[in-house]
Amino acid sequence: KAKEAHGNWMKNLRRIVEEMHVYPIQTDSKRCAFGHFYHSLSIAHPDIVQEWTAIDSVHHEMHGMGIEVVEAVRKGEREQAQALYGKAEKLSQEIFIRIEKTIQAIEKNSRQGIEVLKV
Repeated sequence: KAKEAHGNWMKNLRRIVEEMHVYPIQTDSKRCAFGHFYHSLSIAHPDIVQEWTAIDSVHHEMHGMGIEVVEAVRKGEREQAQALYGKAEKLSQEIFIRIEKTIQAIEKNSRQGIEVLKV
């Protein structure tokens, strides 16, 4: 669900750029649906902690791109909005890769009977 929420955020950002119209979008990385999920988990297992903590800064940077996209749209700067969206999309892909690596590591540890997640 967290991955889906993140994907929906990107769809909304793309819509803003395509239509050059500002719609409501959460630009605070801690308040979006994925951010709520991310910050509700405490992962300290050495196999996972580095990958998991790296998500936060990339996620925060991606939301920063969202702020810049909205500003470019407000100014009517289509090319700038598109370029910024492209940067946000690359950050989004990095987040998905890191999430997948985290999931794989959690599943590997779970198969070995090692608890990784603590809410």
